Amino acid sequence: MVGTVAPSAAAAPPGYSGYHAVDPKPFQTYSTYGGAGVQFTSPSGLLCRIVVISRGEFAYAQCFGALAGVGRADLASINTGGAAGFSTSSRSSFLTAQNVGDNGVTTEPISASGFPALRAGSSLTYTDDIWSGTCAVDAARTRCTVTAVTSSGTTVKSFTLGPTASTTS
Repeated sequence: MVGTVAPSAAAAPPGYSGYHAVDPKPFQTYSTYGGAGVQFTSPSGLLCRIVVISRGEFAYAQCFGALAGVGRADLASINTGGAAGFSTSSRSSFLTAQNVGDNGVTTEPISASGFPALRAGSSLTYTDDIWSGTCAVDAARTRCTVTAVTSSGTTVKSFTLGPTASTTS
């Protein structure tokens, strides 16, 4: 988690004010090569994470599980350095992290127990100096936004995963 700070009072993007901001520290269960993040389980059962990759200079958010209105896709992804969209993955692929050791960069499995429940009506923000991500949940909907503020401008990507439709912007 080098260079990444998750303050308990991090500012959420516009549109998240109706949610109760929670302390991100109990959710800081994800570490991968070049970055770290928070993970949670939504009330609707999605496994989600917000990650800042300081080494690669971007932030992303992903949720894995049953997604409405996007065919067979089961992974929603947004990235300050790339496209937003839906794809097909597997639970075992989602439950991995990259680590660096004696054998170089390896992909290791992680446990679904590292995704604490985020209660309905709550929001979770993970941030550093340039990149931030916020997700909010209610009983049936999960919303996430990632933002980068650089000298080149501001990049904002979002998705909303609901009971009848899922969208990105």
